[in-house]
Amino acid sequence: MKAFTNEFSRGMPSSAYVIYAENPDFYFFVREAFATLKKQFGGDKEFKFTSYDFGDIENTDNPPTIHKVLDDANALSFFSDRKAVIVENFQVLLKERKGKKQDIDQEDSDNEDGVKTTSSISKKKEILSLINNYLENPSPSTLLVFLWYGKIPSQFIKKIRLIDVSLKRSEVKNWCRQLAKERGFSLTEDALEFIFWACGGDERTAGDVGIIYREIDKLSLLVDPKTKGKTLNSDDIQDIVSIDADASAFRLGDAMLNGDKRKAFSLLYTLDAKAEVAQKTLGGLNYKFTQAEQAINLAEIMHKADIGVKTGKQGALYQLVTDYFQKINRRHRQKEKISPQDR
Repeated sequence: MKAFTNEFSRGMPSSAYVIYAENPDFYFFVREAFATLKKQFGGDKEFKFTSYDFGDIENTDNPPTIHKVLDDANALSFFSDRKAVIVENFQVLLKERKGKKQDIDQEDSDNEDGVKTTSSISKKKEILSLINNYLENPSPSTLLVFLWYGKIPSQFIKKIRLIDVSLKRSEVKNWCRQLAKERGFSLTEDALEFIFWACGGDERTAGDVGIIYREIDKLSLLVDPKTKGKTLNSDDIQDIVSIDADASAFRLGDAMLNGDKRKAFSLLYTLDAKAEVAQKTLGGLNYKFTQAEQAINLAEIMHKADIGVKTGKQGALYQLVTDYFQKINRRHRQKEKISPQDR
């Protein structure tokens, strides 16, 4: 996000940009960049800001095309010195959609040997070619911005400024400290670590920054007014940064650590296991297990659950709890096989 902030402070001097995040944890920053540009160029003035969203073109009566985007970009701005044309979900435009025609009208064709060839590659090339042609002589009164969610292809647009809004873990901490400061309080190192774990992070990543933002925002509303202006540690925020007052990830973690299988599944059953909550649950469990210094290695089953949650696999958390108790039971059986004399 720092790269975008720096470029924005300079007035976005280039003619065209791609603002992107490869990791879903930072998609929030792509949306924030969009909101910032809309506020700057939109406001209450007309004809300064237009956007095209390719994320839902199959359900739109008048879907956007790259031709419409570039026609708009080429149109002169009569009511302002500069206008912004924003393309949301640009990655969808270059992604093959089986059984669907791309926005450039080109059907599959036979090659010289009569072999059927797919047109998806040529469509992508033509789309990129059209954009490159525009950038050879861009409109001086237009800021053209493409928003991209995911990995940027190695063969991409020439003469375009790429801005990655992702942050390192340490940079996310600085961002959190600034958010807290703007809301009238400070956060200790252990409080930040607690928030990261609760929001799906681990020792390498901070977790989903969109969820982190909402949790810090929630803290500003729910912390004791007497603590405003003070520094909050993990003990101050544990009852606020959680998933559910009655069945939080931390209570689930306690039940698992205590070997209470029935209570663990009962708590899990009451949780809303949708994507965001599932991710926070996993983060909370990570935190609990790390604090407890588990004797068994949970890295494999935690990684399996993390992949399951991020890919939307149903039952990923139930499988995690099942795998956990299976590992515990195996460890107990192994201990029972060792006689007192052998210990």
